[in-house]
Amino acid sequence: FPNGSEGFLEKTAPYLRSLGHAIGNHTTHHPFMMEPSANLLFREILGQRIRAESLADTTLVSYVSPYGWGGSPDSERLPLIRQILLDTGHYMTSDNPPAKAGLDPKTWFVTRIFSANDREPDATLFASNLAVRTQLVLDDPSVPRLTFGIHSWCKSEGNDLQEGWLKGVKTSHPDWWYANDNEYAAYRYEFLNGGVVP
Repeated sequence: FPNGSEGFLEKTAPYLRSLGHAIGNHTTHHPFMMEPSANLLFREILGQRIRAESLADTTLVSYVSPYGWGGSPDSERLPLIRQILLDTGHYMTSDNPPAKAGLDPKTWFVTRIFSANDREPDATLFASNLAVRTQLVLDDPSVPRLTFGIHSWCKSEGNDLQEGWLKGVKTSHPDWWYANDNEYAAYRYEFLNGGVVP
C-alpha cells in the first residue's frame, strides 16, 4: 500500500510487483478520511488507483484507510467513503471498516488484521495476536482471512525478524493458503458470487 512523496511510488510500485507483491490503494496524500470533502476523497482514492495501476502495470482492488476508519460525528461519512470505494472499483481491504459502513460481505472482503509492533517487533505479541485472530476465524469462518500488517518504517532487522516468524507460520500451517490481496479477492469473489451449472 505505497503512497507518499513524489517519486516514491514511481520507484516502489514496479519493484514490489517484480517481487510478486500486489499493490493496494492507501490514497495519494494519506489524509484522515473523516475530514476532507467528497471531491477530495474521490480524487485521493481514484487518483492513487490510476497512478499506481499505470506505474505497476496491475489492477488495484484493495484499499486501506489512512489512520484507520476512525469515528466521525458525520453519520454520512462512512456511507460516502463506501460509495466512493465501490465507484472506484475497490472491493477488499486489509484493515477493518466498521459494520456501520454498510459494505456487503459478498462483494467487500475484510480481514482479521494483526501486528506485532513493527517499530519494535515482539515475538510474543506476534504469537499471541496470531492465535487470537486464528480463533476468530475458527469461531466465524465467514471472514476466513488473516493479514499480518507491517509498516514501511520498520527497520531491516525488524523486517528480518518478522519474515522469520511468517516462515515459521507457513511451516507449521502448510494447509493454509498464502496469497496476496489480488489473488485472494479474485478467488473470494468467485467463491461467494459464482456457481456451477450443467
